[in-house]
Amino acid sequence: DETAILFRDDASVGFDSQYDAYKLETQVAGAPSLYSVSNMNLAVNVLPQAEWVQLGFKPGADGVYTISALEINDLGDVILEDTFTGTMTDLNNDSYTFTASVSDNPDRFIVHFAPLAVGDNVESLFSIYSFGNQAVVSVPARTEGDIFVYNMMGQIVATTTITSSVNKINLSNTGYYVVKVMSDNAVVTRKVYIK
Repeated sequence: DETAILFRDDASVGFDSQYDAYKLETQVAGAPSLYSVSNMNLAVNVLPQAEWVQLGFKPGADGVYTISALEINDLGDVILEDTFTGTMTDLNNDSYTFTASVSDNPDRFIVHFAPLAVGDNVESLFSIYSFGNQAVVSVPARTEGDIFVYNMMGQIVATTTITSSVNKINLSNTGYYVVKVMSDNAVVTRKVYIK
C-alpha cells in the first residue's frame, strides 16, 4: 500500500477536493493500509507546508512490514518516527522494518520534514514545535550543538545535546516554554505550548 504527501503553495491545510484524496478501506482480507491522518484518512495529502504529518497504519494481519520512501523531491531530511519504539529512520537513506499487530493503535507513525536551505537563511532549516508533552526540535543532518528549555520565569528546566535530526524533550508541566537551540552555525529561539 502507499500514501502520498505533497506540498504546494496554493493548497490548504484542510481537505481540498482539487488536490487531496480520501483513503478507501481495502476489501482484501489481511492487506495493510497506510494513510495520512488529517481530520480524515487521506491517500493523497497536499499541504502548503508542514513540519510533520501523522501517518496511520493498519497491518491487516500480524506480521513484519517495511515502510520506505519511493520518491523524495526537493525536500531536506524526511524522518520517519515510530512512536511505539521511539525509532527514527532517515527515509532519504533507509527503509524501516517493524513488527505490527492488528491490535496496535493505527496512529503509530509521524513523518518529520526539514526543508532545504533557502539562500543564506540558516534559521529556516530549524523547526521547533510541541507535540503532546514534548518539545520537538528538527535540525539539518550532522548539526552539532545544544538545546535549552526555559520556563516563562527564565529558569532552565531542561537541557540536552543535539543527537539526531529530530530531538525530543519531555516536559511534565502544562504551559508555555522557550526553546533555544545553539548550534555550530545558528542560534534559534521559539516559544512552544505544552498541553
